[in-house]
Amino acid sequence: MGRCSGDIGCVARVRARRTTRTLSLTRTRTLSLTLTLLADQVAEEGAGVDLAWPSDGGIRAKATYVVILPIMLCLALTIPDCRRAKCKPFFAVTFVMSIVWVFLFSYFMVGWAEIFGYVCFIPDVVMGLTILAAGTSVPDLLTSVIVARDGKGDMAVT
Repeated sequence: MGRCSGDIGCVARVRARRTTRTLSLTRTRTLSLTLTLLADQVAEEGAGVDLAWPSDGGIRAKATYVVILPIMLCLALTIPDCRRAKCKPFFAVTFVMSIVWVFLFSYFMVGWAEIFGYVCFIPDVVMGLTILAAGTSVPDLLTSVIVARDGKGDMAVT
């Protein structure tokens, strides 16, 4: 450690070298197998969204596909998928475009809620405090439920 002079990165590299040297052959095989399994899992998760027609699904799956397809196409065409190697340099574009789409969805959601309130004779204040508040909280709820079901309860608590 005298060569590192307190540099955190250097200390971590020296510790990693020492750890690598001290691994036994069986641990190395186990570590290699674990890393291979993790890489396969990431590859499966990183496959992206499947936009193929749901031929095996019922009428509900096909109706959902028809309703969601325009949104999914717009997102797929305007947001680079950073999980692919050739798009990794465009992570900033992915982030900015995601923010732009959140802005557009929010803008239209508020406008449509306003129109719905006028048609149903609901005051704007009531629409803002109930419908729009629920509309912005439901995605957080669904995300927390999905993460908790995956066994990552600490991420589900916001």
